[in-house]
Amino acid sequence: MKAHVYRLMVGLCLFLLVAAVSITACGGGEEAVEETAAEPVDENLSARQEKMKQISALCGGIQKMLKAGSTTDVSEDAKKLKAIMAEVAMIPPPFDTEKYKFYAADFQTKADTLAMASESGSADDSKPAFVTLTETCGVCHYTCKYPLDL
Repeated sequence: MKAHVYRLMVGLCLFLLVAAVSITACGGGEEAVEETAAEPVDENLSARQEKMKQISALCGGIQKMLKAGSTTDVSEDAKKLKAIMAEVAMIPPPFDTEKYKFYAADFQTKADTLAMASESGSADDSKPAFVTLTETCGVCHYTCKYPLDL
């Protein structure tokens, strides 16, 4: 039985030695360093996240108002959403910038639509415009590829 353990240990050591030589010869360690250095740094991430928190808070308020059947402040809040998104559009991430700007413009257009719909005073007319606006949020977050390690 000791011979089997000895052979297993020798085989495992040889396997690890071959694997280490292969990784070193292929430059495994250098590639990881190069890829990390080549990734763009998102200097505007924290500012964008703060603006997204503001947008989320406003959307939550609009949702509560519409559920209650009121459109009292919906138009004003929709205009605030548009203004915040105009600021956010100026600080896109360094990746998927064109998509990001497209969705920011789409959001602003849909915020205008929500503001106009809510001015009629009907929550029932405003709800579809609000749903369409929030769908843009989801599509942008899904479509734009943000690095997981940020």
